[in-house]
Amino acid sequence: YGMELLQHLIQHRFPSLRDWVSNVCGAVLGAALAWLAHSLGMLDLWRRVRERWFLPNSSAAVFLILIWPVGLLFPTPVPLGLGQVGPELREFLLWAVADTPYESAWAGVIGHAARAQEPLSRGRESLVIALGLLAPCLVAAVVTRRGWRRWMLAPVALGLAMAIMTLSTALNFGPDHAATWMTPATVHTLLLACALGMGLALAGPRVSAAIGLVALTAMVVIVNEAPADPYYAASLQGWEQGRFIRFHGLAQWIGLLWPYAAMGWLISRLAGGPR
Repeated sequence: YGMELLQHLIQHRFPSLRDWVSNVCGAVLGAALAWLAHSLGMLDLWRRVRERWFLPNSSAAVFLILIWPVGLLFPTPVPLGLGQVGPELREFLLWAVADTPYESAWAGVIGHAARAQEPLSRGRESLVIALGLLAPCLVAAVVTRRGWRRWMLAPVALGLAMAIMTLSTALNFGPDHAATWMTPATVHTLLLACALGMGLALAGPRVSAAIGLVALTAMVVIVNEAPADPYYAASLQGWEQGRFIRFHGLAQWIGLLWPYAAMGWLISRLAGGPR
């Protein structure tokens, strides 16, 4: 009710009885589902699963792992290539200098930098795909208990990534084109990255954190050098102005910020010393 009242003060917004009823129903449904999960013992089951799979103080890592697939739903310039903040930063800079003496100069510099971007080579594109799969595996390996559980991280991430990328392509270009992203080179790269991830399962938590930090840094550097092709621009327009307008914001921000949040968490683990 307070949210609806505050919309009196926001331009181009107005309170709505239907919105208020929908919000209340959603809140009641969420509370009912939480009570049902508690009554059925699902919360205790989740706690036991966490204790069996993960080390103590792993809540942040578990959260990063769970939201990683959501970021893949938003169109990416390269499969699994999250963290391309370059276009967003350029738009922000142009907005910041609008109607100032620096507008024309900055517009020329930013425009030249955008035009100077060249398509990624096949090797660099494959490297981004491999690092995009290894990154969540290494984040998970830092907090996963030793043994067969670490060996399962890479295959599970591979299956989840392929399913989410197929869903994302189907949403953007239609169900008939859902598998067009799975080129032979992409599939081979993913299989090699999965094998490498299973090999890295032998590393300790601090080694996994260090390798994960290097992998994420390399991925975001290369991804931000990738130009926007016409198909990528068309898919972005479909999300931002089309039928996904009410959902694209969450997936977009997760896709943009997930690598940097994961890097910050890995740095905190490395700076915190061994546990």
